[in-house]
Amino acid sequence: MLLTDLGPTTTRWLRSGCAHKRAALVQLAHAFPHIRWVLVGDNGQHDQALYREFAAVRGSRVRAIAIRTLSPTEQVLAHGTVGGLDTRSSRRGRRRVPEVLGADGQALAPVLLAVLREQQHSATGPDQPTDPGH
Repeated sequence: MLLTDLGPTTTRWLRSGCAHKRAALVQLAHAFPHIRWVLVGDNGQHDQALYREFAAVRGSRVRAIAIRTLSPTEQVLAHGTVGGLDTRSSRRGRRRVPEVLGADGQALAPVLLAVLREQQHSATGPDQPTDPGH
């Protein structure tokens, strides 16, 4: 929600969604240097590519990328064609950033939670208790 930029600017009728999202991600990373991000978007236009780009630079700060896959009708409305962006997992540097795909939040949630729990388990070790709220 923080990455949404709607309406005209003082110099343009339409805003550049990519430029705004890229700048907003950088600002958020600087404003909150200790947060590890779960980036959530859709495959309608540029979210997946922007999130992969962000992960390439700040991979240790990105826990996962969650992408809602649009229906064929939503694809046409989003960018005029059927078929979204590449949905392969991304590998950035030495660390793989998990990418979770699903048709909606109900499909994304259990897979994303499993990924985050596995990361928590790996970070604390098998003999350490984990906090399910994280």
